[in-house]
Amino acid sequence: VILLCPTGVSMVRESPVLKHYNKTKDNLLSIRTTEEAKELLYLLQCKYRFLPNCVFEYYANEYSKNADVYDKIFYELIISSYPLLEKYIKYIKSNVLIIFGENDRIIDNSCIINIIHELNVKYSTHIISNGDHIIHNTHFQECAKFIEGHINYNS
Repeated sequence: VILLCPTGVSMVRESPVLKHYNKTKDNLLSIRTTEEAKELLYLLQCKYRFLPNCVFEYYANEYSKNADVYDKIFYELIISSYPLLEKYIKYIKSNVLIIFGENDRIIDNSCIINIIHELNVKYSTHIISNGDHIIHNTHFQECAKFIEGHINYNS
């Protein structure tokens, strides 16, 4: 089992997104405008990458079609007092690899403590230096190395 920046586990320290929500009730992951889409990209990545405006317009338009569904997912995975994934961690029967970005603004890597507390199997954890929430894109070589090692060890 590989948990890569897993949402759905309670955090010991609030992430910037959760802290903002608890203070203002404003869901930064709720995208309805081009500007909100740009803000989300900033939150997802440590290094902002330029994308043309049409990408943000498309994303905002598509998200707004199902905004109520995304808002419910946000609640279940981040806001809930007992987030969705956390309920099922104790049922994992295979060794677990946990990978987080050091600077994840969506899910604080402090939730590793809660994951480990629920596990009844062997596990390994890796926090990728300067990593963000989408480390599978921004640090794919490091992620691949850890995943390959995990697969080889458990084969």
